[in-house]
Amino acid sequence: MPAHELPAEFFERLATSALAQDPYAELERLQVDPAPRLRSGEVVLGRHVDVEGVLRSPVFLKPTLPPVPLQSVRTMLRMFLLLNAPDHLRLRRAVAPLFIPAAVSARRELVEVEVDRLLHGRTELEVVRDLAYPLPLQLICTWLGVRPGDEQRIESWGKILLANLDGPVPLSPRDAIRYAAAVARRRSRPLATVVAIRAMGAYARDLLRGYGDGEFLVVLRAAVADGTMSENEAVATWALLVIAGYETTANLIGNTIHLLLAHPEQLAAVQDDGSLVGAAVEESLRFESPVPMGVRVPSQPITVAGRDLGAGDPVFVVIASANRDPTVFTDPDRFDITRDATPNIAFGHGAHVCIGAQLARTEATAAVAAIVGRHPVRTGGPPRWRPTFATRGLEALPVRLSFSDGPVRRGTP
Repeated sequence: MPAHELPAEFFERLATSALAQDPYAELERLQVDPAPRLRSGEVVLGRHVDVEGVLRSPVFLKPTLPPVPLQSVRTMLRMFLLLNAPDHLRLRRAVAPLFIPAAVSARRELVEVEVDRLLHGRTELEVVRDLAYPLPLQLICTWLGVRPGDEQRIESWGKILLANLDGPVPLSPRDAIRYAAAVARRRSRPLATVVAIRAMGAYARDLLRGYGDGEFLVVLRAAVADGTMSENEAVATWALLVIAGYETTANLIGNTIHLLLAHPEQLAAVQDDGSLVGAAVEESLRFESPVPMGVRVPSQPITVAGRDLGAGDPVFVVIASANRDPTVFTDPDRFDITRDATPNIAFGHGAHVCIGAQLARTEATAAVAAIVGRHPVRTGGPPRWRPTFATRGLEALPVRLSFSDGPVRRGTP
């Protein structure tokens, strides 16, 4: 294989069980100039300067997805995460007040109460199943007006939709061939996905037309009433907020606790000084980025990282590689909660930076602080990473807690 050329199935391979355990040796191949290409032609960016530059540049857009015949799917494609200006900005602004620092701070006590409820009386805990997922899922479902008892339905739909992210998006005929292969390997499940989309869309529409009082739901209803967004756009935004509202945070919580347990001296430092919890969460974001990559396309011909791109040529931006760039982060493969506060780009950059980043940090900080304060000890064998590269999270993390009825010191996000 020529230098700076990668297999067409490079990302599919990173999603296999073997490489998912430690993808970083493979990601080191991206720290080159000119940037590597997949054999199928797409440029792959892994250097921090290139990834941040593309995410920040107004020239680079989210790719236009192919037309689909199903109205339920077309509705979900109105998630503002998938859109470009002006629609992206219009829809994002409608919900932005929910995520400003003051609004997030006002929810912190509720977050801490929910953490304590989930941990009350526990001395044995499977962190991923019992805390990392239930915490953000319960909170976002409450704010979006989900009926009590329906949280598991929401989670099951979300899992089906997220499972498709490792399959190639069929933006071209060559992608369609790879997508067909992903379906054959059951990495993508189109029929189950359509069923989940229809069910989630119908559920959201019912809530929007009903009388639920969730804080976020009320804002979406008002946006439809004043014409800021259509009902279909509100349905898509509801679905985006519920899925994005728990998956990234769940991975961040599990990853941070795992990394602290794997580095006992740093766990001890956090236990001695609760103000370091926020630094631990931030270093976890850098070291094991919960969303490892994204895709952009240029709106005009441009040269990036030594590669000439035509308008519409897909470019992969690998955040997990950029956050371990040795030209930006000293000794990047070392987990160090005391490292200089060089900003990571785990939540993206530019116009599409994660709108819920501060809320995710707040929830993760509260969860990690509570676990750390209960002096966790890992039980069972070494944890395994889920076989995916669309997100980065553990399959399970069993721990034993030294439970105390005393107050748990809180960290600061």
